[in-house]
Amino acid sequence: MAEWRWEDLVAHATLGTGRRPDVGVHTVAGHPVDGPTPEARLLSAAAAMAAGVRASVTATQAGPVDDRWIAPAHEPLAVAPDHAVQLLDALLSGLVASSVSRGLLVAWLEQAATAGWRVPDDRIGAVLDASPVPLPAEAVAALGLRGRWLARIGRSAWSHRLVDVATAVEVLGRPRSRVAVRAAVVRLWADAPDRGRAAVAQRWEGWDSRTRSTMVDAVHGLAGLEDEGWLEGALDDVEAVATAAARNLRGVPGSALVSRMGARLGGVVTVEAGRRGLLGGRVPVGRAAPVVRAPESPVRPGPVDLRDAMTPVAERAVGWWAQEVRRAAPLQAWVEVCGSREAAIAAQTQTPAVLLDVAVAATAQQEVGWATDLLPGLLAGHAVPREDGPAWTVDIWAQDRWTAALVGLLDLLPTPWPAALTADVIAWIGGHPRPADALRALTPTLVRGPGVELDDRLADARPSGATAAQIATQIRTIQTARSLARAIRQMDGQQDQPALPTRTQPHEEAT
Repeated sequence: MAEWRWEDLVAHATLGTGRRPDVGVHTVAGHPVDGPTPEARLLSAAAAMAAGVRASVTATQAGPVDDRWIAPAHEPLAVAPDHAVQLLDALLSGLVASSVSRGLLVAWLEQAATAGWRVPDDRIGAVLDASPVPLPAEAVAALGLRGRWLARIGRSAWSHRLVDVATAVEVLGRPRSRVAVRAAVVRLWADAPDRGRAAVAQRWEGWDSRTRSTMVDAVHGLAGLEDEGWLEGALDDVEAVATAAARNLRGVPGSALVSRMGARLGGVVTVEAGRRGLLGGRVPVGRAAPVVRAPESPVRPGPVDLRDAMTPVAERAVGWWAQEVRRAAPLQAWVEVCGSREAAIAAQTQTPAVLLDVAVAATAQQEVGWATDLLPGLLAGHAVPREDGPAWTVDIWAQDRWTAALVGLLDLLPTPWPAALTADVIAWIGGHPRPADALRALTPTLVRGPGVELDDRLADARPSGATAAQIATQIRTIQTARSLARAIRQMDGQQDQPALPTRTQPHEEAT
């Protein structure tokens, strides 16, 4: 089977017309390369070659063609109208940061698919490049038949974005890259979880530890009680796999790990009245303050609860173990320890380190009520103070742990927020030691959550200080993103559309 390479085309172009051998009729990605003259066939072959390189396919001798390589001839969807295409171009232009534009792009595709529109052919490549991995099924339809065809052929990153259920099962049968495995797992657990669990039952032992770690990490937020069996078994795996499994099980209500941690909460927390808290000052009499005390810890230090085998460990491990218990224990267990929900909330908000851990637990367990009650405590501070050094923060993508916990709670709340909460969040950002970083970390949440009162606040803002330029730039980004979000909601002529999702899922960050 002959293959036309770039060198062949260069040779044809540099030879005289009379000495140039004819390109002949070949097929590139399902398109016959033909023309009335050798020159026309050369140009047609070069154009087809460029498209083939883009889609990671090669030219082959004319003959029987696999159905997968044949471009669709009929397209049932209409091309999106000009005003919708202008919005799409704005999203693809880099006008807003990718952390926001990905969510807006998905919203545009979902809105277009609902309206019966598709992406224009000349924008398909750019849309596929900018899409998250994998693209949600509700948004795939707007790419049209040609867009799905382009993503399916070859082995490009496009195929990961539009991977279907059948291909996802094949990928897990022969995993080649972490991106492919992650995309396949998300597609299966989102659209056909039974087939994903069947693949786990059949192939788990045959995968290497890297593939197992990637797979367990990718299913975060999608796992349920049906996945508890193999995730519990993964707790005995290598550390990376066990850590990812424990992170999943924390967010599965009723899981054995959550129950174990709830039973041990009383071993790491006691309730006292009148104790001096870490924030300074004395807790009023009658208010409950949680106190971390030395518990028993697992034999092997690590971030998971390894069954019931327990032995005492060094004192330096006590804080770590108490933190893991607080982050995984069901919030109802706090009510049992403290006597009532009100006492539990009062106790948790007295100690910053405890408040931070409980906020992580509320986010994992999707407890909207607890998130509402914990927010005032988080909005009253910016970090966990330490007596022996600076505030306890770990910068991850310009987010410290306190800010990340605040974002997690805010994203649980229904939108739009009450005006008072928007004012509190803006005040918290203004009082942050690094306001520009805090505003950047909260940008996707501020695009989605607050009501129209935020637009007035941003329009009236006059930043000052050393980071004024950074804050002003971030404000313009938020204003632009919110304007695009409103325009997308209304681009099909309907005014009562729901709020748009603007935050990417954890699995997308690795892409």
